[in-house]
Amino acid sequence: MASGLDQDFYATVWSAQGWLSLLNKDTTTAISAYAHAIELWRAANGEQHMLTGWGYMLLGKSYAQAGQNDKALEQMRKGLNILDQAVGSSDPKYLAAQISYSQVLDQSGEHDEAVRVKNSAQQALKRLSRDACADCTVSAFALH
Repeated sequence: MASGLDQDFYATVWSAQGWLSLLNKDTTTAISAYAHAIELWRAANGEQHMLTGWGYMLLGKSYAQAGQNDKALEQMRKGLNILDQAVGSSDPKYLAAQISYSQVLDQSGEHDEAVRVKNSAQQALKRLSRDACADCTVSAFALH
């Protein structure tokens, strides 16, 4: 009944299906749903778009939850590379993706690298938060 729905809309629906499937521990359906969402995001926005990169991160998370850490890391590396190009390595989305990636690294037995990646991302997020309002001022009048 709705008209004008584009591939981004349908990709979002498939992504939501993946999220619900992961909540229900149905990794097979989650993997399939996220893979389909990525196809739609690629078709709508291209390979180097933030949504496509984020989709690869979600697909990687699904593989990790399924115990397929090699595939998880492969997809997440692809997602991180795209996010780095699309939003930059100091963007909160990229840093959140790095933290998710570090969890899969740890799960894969790469504990030292996981700690390094996680600490680096957390420190960058703290800097962003601290610097976000470095030049902000509050009027004394506003305190009344």
